[in-house]
Amino acid sequence: FMLSNKEIVCPNNLLDVAATTIVTNKDRQNGRVYGWDNEYGFKYDEVPAFRASKYLVSNAEYLDFVEDGGYLDSQWWSEEGWTWVQYANAQHPKYWILDSDGRWQQRQLAEVTSLPWSWPVVTNQLEAKAFCNWKTSKLGKPIRLLSEDEWITLLS
Repeated sequence: FMLSNKEIVCPNNLLDVAATTIVTNKDRQNGRVYGWDNEYGFKYDEVPAFRASKYLVSNAEYLDFVEDGGYLDSQWWSEEGWTWVQYANAQHPKYWILDSDGRWQQRQLAEVTSLPWSWPVVTNQLEAKAFCNWKTSKLGKPIRLLSEDEWITLLS
């Protein structure tokens, strides 16, 4: 679709991912392999078939949630998420800034730039889960965050 700044953003379709088996075996004795404590050891898991979005959720896709009042409606949020929204007075992702001209900007490491609509949105897990709940209601089909095993499947 087309945004006011004329940037074209591709639609984010769901793709089928085949069932698979994942095997990980990270050995503590191998000093060349870095990992967190919970990442060591042998793991064997069957991952059932699932669907995943073709692209990471873009700023443009997430803007629909923001503009539809996603941060004002507790129905999309878990109890923890809604508590966070109220505590943080969150109205949009942390790094988004609405300037005095009504244009969305993004705070980068060393500067503020126009919000890049095609870039993946940066949110926390609570925001991502609320977005999935909202998107489920809009599409009429279940949208959820991937499990760790599903991420491993996509990355291998």
